[in-house]
Amino acid sequence: MRARFRRRLPSNLNELTGPEHEMMELPLHSAWPGLRTLDLDRPRRRMSLYRTVLAEGLRDDLRHFLYKDTLLRAVASAPQPH
Repeated sequence: MRARFRRRLPSNLNELTGPEHEMMELPLHSAWPGLRTLDLDRPRRRMSLYRTVLAEGLRDDLRHFLYKDTLLRAVASAPQPH
């Protein structure tokens, strides 16, 4: 399973050039049963979009929807396992 996810990752974080502030609509292949339009200026909605894209998105989705600096801030502020 890890190999499947690894193939979707860009080779460099600089490829994550998605927007920081905007209303985004996820494609059907990523979020067909749920909320697809999300406001990136609302932190919970933004994290919902990031979780969905990371879990379900294609390689180009990661590049299009995720922004490097926002992703790095989210990872840095995530609770650490004990």
